[in-house]
Amino acid sequence: MTRPTAVQRIAVATLARLLPTGFRDRQRAEWSADLLELSRRQRVRYLLSAAWTLPELRAAVRAGRPVWWSPAGLRAGLGRPGTSGVVAMAVVAAVLGAIFGAAAATRIGWEYARPLPSGPEAAALTRTAFPGMTVTSQEDAAFWADDPDDRSVYGGVIYSVDHAGIEVPGVTQRLNAAGWQTVPHLYPDMEPSMYGTDTRMERDGLVLMYNTRSASFTVTRAVPSWMGGVAAAGAAVGALLGWLLVGWAGRRAPEGTIAGQLSSLIVWPSAFLILLWQTGAFLYREFGWTSGDAFFLQLLYLAEDLFLFSWAAGTAVVAFTVVAVLNRWPQIVQHQ
Repeated sequence: MTRPTAVQRIAVATLARLLPTGFRDRQRAEWSADLLELSRRQRVRYLLSAAWTLPELRAAVRAGRPVWWSPAGLRAGLGRPGTSGVVAMAVVAAVLGAIFGAAAATRIGWEYARPLPSGPEAAALTRTAFPGMTVTSQEDAAFWADDPDDRSVYGGVIYSVDHAGIEVPGVTQRLNAAGWQTVPHLYPDMEPSMYGTDTRMERDGLVLMYNTRSASFTVTRAVPSWMGGVAAAGAAVGALLGWLLVGWAGRRAPEGTIAGQLSSLIVWPSAFLILLWQTGAFLYREFGWTSGDAFFLQLLYLAEDLFLFSWAAGTAVVAFTVVAVLNRWPQIVQHQ
């Protein structure tokens, strides 16, 4: 009786990895024991036979088990086959993970958006809009900022004519001639107010908002065309991570245990409040914003909101620590 070679042990381990988790260790031990009883030549034939019959073995083991996409399969995969609450928690965690993942991804994506105009480009823009006039600008390239009315807007550069309050004729026509495309107003029937009317214009990845009575305009970055893909990729990664973490906790803190109950009491209130908060935030749209502006600006707010990120991350860390510690508590007490 000779011990299997390293190659044979690796072959057994590889075949066992292809089996369902609950059946894997038992079958691996059976294969290893059989190899000890066989000669070197018979072992090769035995391993080839095991590989050939592996699909049938997998099918036999899985017979009667629910498919993973069924409700029963989802509950079993999350470690709580007897309750549907774990599926609800996994869905909430996936949604929150998608939101935070999209926020983090788009925040990184904004680093690669085109820069705001400066130098010769900014000088040419002011000459086009306000020829022969003295123009001042606030070179603020922040990603977002507050306007004078304390409304949150994309950060940008504000250009204004000295002696504000005068009306400069032909601004939109000159900008149109320079390639700026006027975007139809979101509210075409709105009457001009005492503060004038804002005209939205776009060109080369920039947005220009011109006010007819203040003789000023603001240039901000437009949402890049590829930003939606970046947000989707971040959302997918975040959703998968949220789902897997709930499954990890569910398998280590079975239903009815102190770890499972305590972690649920920690997670559910925070998850509900954060989800409710973000639902309201994404439904809100400031007057004059497009739906794309509102969506990506809210993601940008979320990425910059350290309080909300800390709240969500802190809740998750505390809950998973409870699961990890209380799951090992009986072994710790036993060793003491």
